[in-house]
Amino acid sequence: MTRRRVRLLLDLSSGPEDVVVSSSVEGWIVESPGGSSRLDLAELPDGRLSLVFEDGRQVCGRVSAHDGAALVSTRRGIQRVAIDDPIRHRLAAADSDGDASGEEIRAMMPGRVLEVAVSEGSVVASGAVLLVLEAMKMQNEIRTSRGGRVVRVAVQPGQLVEGGALMVILEP
Repeated sequence: MTRRRVRLLLDLSSGPEDVVVSSSVEGWIVESPGGSSRLDLAELPDGRLSLVFEDGRQVCGRVSAHDGAALVSTRRGIQRVAIDDPIRHRLAAADSDGDASGEEIRAMMPGRVLEVAVSEGSVVASGAVLLVLEAMKMQNEIRTSRGGRVVRVAVQPGQLVEGGALMVILEP
């Protein structure tokens, strides 16, 4: 049974990666676009962390917070990994949108779509309600951060969505 589930955006040297980390009675599960992997995590007596993956690989190292990121130190060297909360990431992107790109509206948490207030081709103003999502026994109005035309509606009333699921695409 999963106890906690967190979605993170990692800025790795190989590029950004969207992962979901969850804990369960069996250990930790890391889900990424490449698949999911179960791992065991333990703190060693010298303060290092040991991660043992289900395929037998083991990684040992230290992790410390530094300047809004994690510094991961292993025998391969030190790597800086920026970790971003998807909600803050989306809000920062909306605030800095002086460009003419579109906007993807994604579910920030798992839930059920109660109402879809727009249809493909609709023109909406900034702050308009696009849909209502029930999550954690609360009804959340999902609004656009800027005006535009609805290009795609990817959900329908009654549909269950996972965190990160695409719901609506807007173009300026």
